[in-house]
Amino acid sequence: GCSMDVMGMMLGGGVGREVATWVADGAPSLDIFSMDVARFHPGCSMDARWVEDRTHESYAKTYSIVFPHDEPLAGREARKSALYDALLSRGCVYQSRQGFERPGWFE
Repeated sequence: GCSMDVMGMMLGGGVGREVATWVADGAPSLDIFSMDVARFHPGCSMDARWVEDRTHESYAKTYSIVFPHDEPLAGREARKSALYDALLSRGCVYQSRQGFERPGWFE
């Protein structure tokens, strides 16, 4: 199963509206990628430890203030490129996207 846990109360109405619009008009009125549970890379979503770590952190940060360059701490380094260590040694600061460590900037 899949759920939105506590966010379902807050987001359920908007998700329902977009699903209804999609059914009635053939397409949602908004970009609903962030609502799609299939947006997670299978390599991450099938890794129970990654899911548990990221879910816990996401829940803990639900009502926290978001700061610039605030990156998740949990579930990092699940997927790295062959250049990861070489770029890291040159000051690369990585961002986590879909469990993949991608270069953000260099310090």
